[in-house]
Amino acid sequence: KCGPPTLEEKETATATTKFNDVEEGAELPLNSEEVSSEPPTPSATEDNALSIAPPTPTSTTDEYIWPSIGDLNNRVRRLISTCQRNFKKEEQKLVQKAKKVERREKYEQFVRERERQRLEISQKKWTRKEEQEFYRAVTAYGVDYDRVSKTYNWTKFKSVARLEKKYDDTLTEYFRSFYAMCKRLCGQPLTEEEELCDFPMEMINEERARRALDRINLIVKIREETLNHPRLDERLKGCQISADVPDWWQPGKHDKDLLIGVSKHGLGRTDFYILNDPELSFREIVQKNLLSAVSGSFTTEMLEAAKLETTKTEAAKLDATKVEAAKLDAATTETVKTNAKSDVDKT
Repeated sequence: KCGPPTLEEKETATATTKFNDVEEGAELPLNSEEVSSEPPTPSATEDNALSIAPPTPTSTTDEYIWPSIGDLNNRVRRLISTCQRNFKKEEQKLVQKAKKVERREKYEQFVRERERQRLEISQKKWTRKEEQEFYRAVTAYGVDYDRVSKTYNWTKFKSVARLEKKYDDTLTEYFRSFYAMCKRLCGQPLTEEEELCDFPMEMINEERARRALDRINLIVKIREETLNHPRLDERLKGCQISADVPDWWQPGKHDKDLLIGVSKHGLGRTDFYILNDPELSFREIVQKNLLSAVSGSFTTEMLEAAKLETTKTEAAKLDATKVEAAKLDAATTETVKTNAKSDVDKT
């Protein structure tokens, strides 16, 4: 029989071992005093053997019985089936999660694509207000062009024109088309690159086109050539006072600050941007004029207050004179009436 011995077999083997030990002890006693001269009788030997016989087990149990091969095979099959079911469940969960992620990614991609198309349409389609703001900014501020990198810097231009939503590439393409249109209206020759510019925009008249070209070229020349000239300070020393500048104008110093201010702020609202720029010397003139204006206004207010007080005093005197005259007239009238009444009574 395969497998470990059962409990019954173990107990039987133990009892047999003890019985054999007893029989051997009976044949060979350890103490010499117990040795009898007479050999033991067969009946006595049988009684002793019966008295030490192992007890038979009263109950049997299958607790420690090793399962059969069929039971083990069934157990293994159930374990494998359970593992496979759990694995399939986890695999299905992963597949469902992957499908959800894929659907979410497709939806987000669809939303991004629609947003991109909408932005492209909005970039190509300019409203009338945006075109007017562009014309105002390009004639007042001009454009910042870097000849080294051959690119336009639209950061300040966007804030001036309030066109923050437009891309740099869109503004570059629009400006090139606008500049080519102005040159075409003014009868100036176009380059090969300008001939290819066909950005859709509203046409303007020749006068506005010429004004835009003059402003753009002037500001570009100041930024790229005049301020970068190595002998600028030397040439500004030769500037002289003229009739179109105020008395406080210092030739050379204020002329350079004017060029820097135009390059920095453009030609729009120079009385606000250039005059109040803390980096230019015009701010000192503003502060001095402000102090003198405040003191002058204070003196004027005092004179006006004194005049007003004098006027009030004269008016009060005139009113008092009128009241006294009215009282005198009333008294005279009352006297005349009294005299007339007395004459009537006498009659």
